[in-house]
Amino acid sequence: AVANDSIYCTSPFGFATSRDEGESWDYHYFPKFNPTDVRSYCRGMIVKPDDPNTMFVGNGDFIPGVVGCVQRTKDAGKTWAPVDLPVEPNSVVYWLANHPSIPNVVAAATIFGYVYVSTDGGDTWEKLDKEFGEVRALAITPN
Repeated sequence: AVANDSIYCTSPFGFATSRDEGESWDYHYFPKFNPTDVRSYCRGMIVKPDDPNTMFVGNGDFIPGVVGCVQRTKDAGKTWAPVDLPVEPNSVVYWLANHPSIPNVVAAATIFGYVYVSTDGGDTWEKLDKEFGEVRALAITPN
């Protein structure tokens, strides 16, 4: 993602920021879920359309994983904290989605079919009743 004259990306090891067009990178590593985990795995990320300092990253223990979370920053990646999801994810939170015309709506999905939606910019979340076998993409439309 590109915002605030910076490049942001996730990797299996964390979150990275470049402020010089990719010449150098600052890394942020999320805490491990279990002491025996090799790393804290990161996947999807989105930037809030009306506030480029707010970003969300899908996080978990490994692929496909047995636990996950959505990490959020409100200061362009300097500090992060997990959001409070109403039901613990059943695997890595792999996909995130938003849409510029409805910037306060954010969706997140696990690989194994849990879908969460926030309508207040990520402050509170609901889990959809419908569960899917496997989620491989996620999109939000403004209707």
